[in-house]
Amino acid sequence: MSAAKRVQQWATFARTWHVFDCKWQDPYESAPIIKKYLMGMHKPIYHPMNDCGDVVVCINSKQIALKGDDWRQRAYFHHTGYPGGASWTLAWELHNKDPTMHCLLDGNCLLLNQPRPRAVITHRIENLHTFIL
Repeated sequence: MSAAKRVQQWATFARTWHVFDCKWQDPYESAPIIKKYLMGMHKPIYHPMNDCGDVVVCINSKQIALKGDDWRQRAYFHHTGYPGGASWTLAWELHNKDPTMHCLLDGNCLLLNQPRPRAVITHRIENLHTFIL
């Protein structure tokens, strides 16, 4: 095998790091882009049950932008698993508590819509890192 072919094969199978700047980005529109790299859909060896996804680092997650009244209208659902444990958190409340949660929750929602085992989804979400700079 030639050196060029070995490099091409390594680049196909290697886990690379991608940096995504969230500054002035809508998290609901950027989530499909992040999902593509987390799942490895940009690689020619992609298969839904194959773990070929890359690592994505989201920076400036405190400076996201939502359209119109989405800060007051968007709500995130959480359930503890106990009876009466359902709670809704508005986007602005979530942003005040932890600004990095928008990217994590939106990425998690997109990955949960896929018919995959829970362990695969959890492993893929571990490859998403969000930071406030």
